[in-house]
Amino acid sequence: MARKVTFDFTPSVYQQKIFDFITNGSGNGVVEAYAGSGKTTTIVTAMKLIPRDKKCLFIAFNKSIAEELTKRLEGRNNITVRTLHSLGYLMTRRNLGSNIEIDEYKYRNYVKKNIAELTTTVNELDSKKKLNDYIESITSLIDFARFNLVDTDEEINNIADKYDIAVSYDECSVVRKCLKWGSENFSTIDYTDMIWLPNYLSMKPIGMQYDWVFLDESQDTSIASSNLFLKTIKKDGRFIAVGDEYQSIYQFAGASEDAIKFLKNYPNTTTLPLPISYRCPRIVIDLARQFVPLIQPREDAPEGTFRDNCKISEIHDGDMVLSRTKTPLVELYMKLLKKKVSCYIKGLDIGQNLIELINSVDTDELGKDLMEDGIFVRLYDKLFNERNQLMFTRGLDFDDATLSSTILEKYDTMTTLATIAERCRTKEELILKINEIFSENESGVCLSTVHKAKGLEADNVYILCRSTMPSKMAKHAWQIQQENNIIYVAYTRPKQKLGFVSEKEIKPSPASSEPMKVIDDLRFIERRVCEVLGKQPMERLESVELARFKLQNKTKVEFPIINEVVEIPTVTSADKKNEELLSELESLF
Repeated sequence: MARKVTFDFTPSVYQQKIFDFITNGSGNGVVEAYAGSGKTTTIVTAMKLIPRDKKCLFIAFNKSIAEELTKRLEGRNNITVRTLHSLGYLMTRRNLGSNIEIDEYKYRNYVKKNIAELTTTVNELDSKKKLNDYIESITSLIDFARFNLVDTDEEINNIADKYDIAVSYDECSVVRKCLKWGSENFSTIDYTDMIWLPNYLSMKPIGMQYDWVFLDESQDTSIASSNLFLKTIKKDGRFIAVGDEYQSIYQFAGASEDAIKFLKNYPNTTTLPLPISYRCPRIVIDLARQFVPLIQPREDAPEGTFRDNCKISEIHDGDMVLSRTKTPLVELYMKLLKKKVSCYIKGLDIGQNLIELINSVDTDELGKDLMEDGIFVRLYDKLFNERNQLMFTRGLDFDDATLSSTILEKYDTMTTLATIAERCRTKEELILKINEIFSENESGVCLSTVHKAKGLEADNVYILCRSTMPSKMAKHAWQIQQENNIIYVAYTRPKQKLGFVSEKEIKPSPASSEPMKVIDDLRFIERRVCEVLGKQPMERLESVELARFKLQNKTKVEFPIINEVVEIPTVTSADKKNEELLSELESLF
C-alpha cells in the first residue's frame, strides 16, 4: 500500500517525484541534480522517508560532507554515513584482518627499494634524474591502473596515453609486478588500495550490505569506486545515485568519464531530474544554459547582477574569488593583504604539495632569478626533462609536448612558487610563507581554484582571468568537455552577483597564455637553466633525439630543420646507410 508522507517544506514537482519514487516506486534511481538544486535537502528528506527497519547507507564524497550529513540525520539509527575510502578500508579489514596500517608511500617506497629486481633496464637509468622520472611515471601509472581496474600492458599503456605519462622503458611491466605485489602484501595499504583491493581481490561485503544505498557526487567516481559502491547493495536492495555529469571535473584525478552513464544504464534504473537551481539568480542561469540547457531558476529568483571588468576594490569580506589556476590567486592574495583585506586560499593540500615539491630538491638556495643553481633551477630542469620524456616516449614534437596538460600544470605550479617567493631568501622562509597562505584560518575573502570551490556558494562571486576558460590547450574530447564543466561550476557559485575581475588588475598565469607565448617563455627559461647547469637546451637537440627515437621504432621521421619526411628502414649492422645515419646523429652530441 502506498504511504502518504507530509513535509515541513513545499517540495517542487521534481522533488515530489523523487520522494514518490522512494516511498512507492521500485528499482534504482539516478538523480540528475544541477548546480544549486537543493541536493542536500532533497537527499536528507528522501533518506528520512525510508522505514526505520531498513538499513540505509549514505556514501559521501569527502569527510566534511559525511560529518554534515551525520549531524542532519541525527537520531536515525538505521542510517550509516561513510566516505568511499572509509567504506573500502572497513571492507578490507573485515576480509584481511584488522592488523592493517595506512602507508601513503607504500608503492613509491617499494619501487625505490626494489628497482633492480623490478626492471630489466636498470643500467639505462644512469643518472639520479632518469631514475626519479622513471619512478614518478611508475607510481602515477600504479594509481591510474587501480582507479580504472586495469592490469595488462596494453591497458596500462592506454592509460599512459590518456594522461600524458611518459613510458620510456619497461614501465608497464613494472606496474603489473607492483600491482601483483600490492594485492599480496596488505599489512600496509594506501588510500587507493582501499578502493582497489576490495575489487581486485573480490572481497565479500561482510556485514556491509544495505537495503538502501545513496551515492553522492556520482559523476566523480572512478570505475573502482562505482564497483565498490555496488558491492554494498543487498540482492533485493535499491540505490539512489545523485550527481551532475556537467559538474564532472575530476577526470584528471582518475574519475571515469562514463560514471553517470554507467549508473543510468544499470538494470532496473530510473533517471530523475532535479533541474531547479535555488541558489542562482536569473542572469546566472542564463549564462549556465550555454552549458546545461535544462537548468531552471526558482520561481521567485532575483534578477541578480552581472559585471565585467571589476576592480579589486569591489571585493569584500564574505565574497568568493575563483580562478582556473593557482598563480592568479596568490597574486590577488598579496594585493588584498596590502589593502588590509582579510583573505585565505582554500586548500591545505595545495600548500602541502608545494612544500613537498620544494623539499624534493636537496638544496637550501632558492635561485629564483635562475642566475645560479638552486631550487627553481632544479625544478625547472625536472619539468624540461619530463617534457623530453613525453617527446621521446610518445613521439610528440617539441610544441605538443610543451603544451601537454602535465607540463602546463607544473609550469603553473612553478609560477605560483615564484609569486610566493617574491620576498623570500631561503627555503625555510618560503615554506613559512606557504604555510601562512594555505592555512586553516578561513576568514575574510575566500580565494579558491574552481576545483576546490565545488559545492560552495557565496552572495558575490568574482572570477579571475576569464580569458583562460576554457583552456586553449585542451585537445582531447574529454579535456574539452572538462573545460566546459569547469566554467559551468564557476558560473553557478553566486547567489546574487557574478563579476569578472579585469585582467588589467590580475593577469593570467603564464601557463595560460597563448600557446606560442608559453613555448617562447619556456624556451627562454630553459636557456637560463641550461646555462647554469652547463647543458644544451632541447631546442638544439630536438630533431636529433626525435629522429633517433623514431629510427629505433622504425617509423617515419620528420626532420624540422629540412622540413622533409624520410622513411627510415629497419636498422641492421649490414645496412651501411643506416650505420652512416646513426653515426651522423651521434656526432651531433
